[in-house]
Amino acid sequence: IEVHTNEKKYLIYNRMKNLSASLGFPFVRCHRSHIVNVNKIQKIDDQTVILENGTLIPVSKAMQEELLKSF
Repeated sequence: IEVHTNEKKYLIYNRMKNLSASLGFPFVRCHRSHIVNVNKIQKIDDQTVILENGTLIPVSKAMQEELLKSF
């Protein structure tokens, strides 16, 4: 798993399911391959999260409701 922070990028070996469970709020899984910090979300459009730094992250239909509740 590639973990991006403001300062650095890390590579860790784990399952997304395990990482998502261990992080908890404010981290929310928005896609099967993405976990985001809701504090860094600038905007949520249809199937996309736009982060403060301009990064676009896809949102799966299955996880959209959970993301909106958290945001």
